[in-house]
Parts: sequence; C-alpha cells; structure tokens
Amino acid sequence: MKINFKCKCGGSVIEEVLDEVLQYSTVSNVEKLDNGMVALDYGETNTEDGDLSRYQCQECGMFIQAHSPEELYEWLECNDMLKE
Repeated sequence: MKINFKCKCGGSVIEEVLDEVLQYSTVSNVEKLDNGMVALDYGETNTEDGDLSRYQCQECGMFIQAHSPEELYEWLECNDMLKE
C-alpha cells in the first residue's frame, strides 16, 4: 500500500525518529575553508540499532499516534491515508 499522508500543515512525508542510533560514515574529502573551518565530504553512510521514538510529519513535526509499524498502519488506515 502507498502512503497518502496529508498533514494539517500541508506536509506529505512521514519521518521515523529513532533514539540511540549508531551511525558511521566514510570520509571522502577534507577541505580547509577561507574562514578557517574544515569541511568534510562524506561517502557511504550506514546506521545500526536504534529504538523507535516516534513518527512525525517531516514538515511541522506533528506527532503521529503510533508506536510501532503496525500502529502506524492502523493510524493511516483509520485516517484514510492508504492507497493501492
């Protein structure tokens, strides 16, 4: 099923927010900028672990009342936000 999420703010993307995530990235380039700061370019990024914190609207951060993928599905279904 495709998600047809529509937030009150007009947003249409749901974010899954995780706590205690291990993330690691390869560093592909390093550059010293004119202002003395150093900028890194990243290659591949990977994440592991993490605990589901919440689902929210990417645009405004509105909390979606779901604490698991199953509850998210039910919430979307009850709010007529699923389509084939």
